[in-house]
Amino acid sequence: MKTVIALLLLAVFVISGCSSDTATEVVGDKDVVVDDKGGDVMEDEVIGAVTGTKLLVDKYKYISGGTDFDEAYQYYTVEAGKGYRITIESDKQVEVETMTEANCGLREKNQEYEVISTKQGLKIVFEGNPVEEKTNDCFFVKALENGQISSHVLVDELSF
Repeated sequence: MKTVIALLLLAVFVISGCSSDTATEVVGDKDVVVDDKGGDVMEDEVIGAVTGTKLLVDKYKYISGGTDFDEAYQYYTVEAGKGYRITIESDKQVEVETMTEANCGLREKNQEYEVISTKQGLKIVFEGNPVEEKTNDCFFVKALENGQISSHVLVDELSF
């Protein structure tokens, strides 16, 4: 009886291992990827090969669409000679604006400001080439739908 049970367990183990047809695919720098929630992955093109990354920010931002608390912001610093990658994944549609620190201050005071880039979606990626001098920048995440929205924010420093 123990032999039969052992053989059955071994057969289940072998069959489950053999039936795993999960293919791994290398995604090239210029490939477009669509996430499983139906939103587009929007990417800028970075010139040059990235040789390393350093995580600068890993936070969750919670915003309430349809209320006065329908946006959140995040400041970050890019060192001279480094690039950046900002990744925002949300459970509902959001709009993200990137700008300099000075323009963030103007935006917070409801004054006229300039935006570097704006994107919308469930998963948004901004990438920037190396900067000549150290910069302080920020981005705003704004709800495009009503209700509680959770956005996972990652900012990576890129070395070339």
